[in-house]
Amino acid sequence: LCERFGRHRTILLICAVFIAGSLTCAFAPNAVGLALARVLLGFAVGGATQTVPMYVAELAPMAIRGRLVLCFQLAIGVGIVIAT
Repeated sequence: LCERFGRHRTILLICAVFIAGSLTCAFAPNAVGLALARVLLGFAVGGATQTVPMYVAELAPMAIRGRLVLCFQLAIGVGIVIAT
């Protein structure tokens, strides 16, 4: 998707998937609906984890590019640990 539509549009699509998954979780009528919504959110997290660091690396100045990508990856890791 990134190569075909660009990173910015792909990130916007991932945001829409996050919103749809969150709303589906909030209004899930039963456990199966909640599980399917969580799968949808899992795809959004996976897409964001792959797409956003590339986008940040493309936009960041060369002097701080590595630090910005590292901070993003660190924030993802810490968020996963806290959520667990």
